[in-house]
Amino acid sequence: MPRISLRQSMRLFRRAAAIELARKEHEAFIAPLNELLAELFVDRGMLLGSGEYTEMLGVEKWKALSEIDDKIIMVKERIHEEGKRWMKRLR
Repeated sequence: MPRISLRQSMRLFRRAAAIELARKEHEAFIAPLNELLAELFVDRGMLLGSGEYTEMLGVEKWKALSEIDDKIIMVKERIHEEGKRWMKRLR
């Protein structure tokens, strides 16, 4: 087994610690966004299943769904951007 110098060993340890810290921060940031995304999908499903929705006209339906869908897209984009930021931190 090759020997690793103390200096190299410490560098590897610091790198591993930095990666673990970045992973924990990423998970802490993403968790509420994933919960929000789940709530938005529940809201969307409740809207589609409501009697009020079936009584709406086409444009009203589009506006109601569009409002929720826009929020879903915003949250998904934020999750994606955070994922890219996290990957940059790993380099």
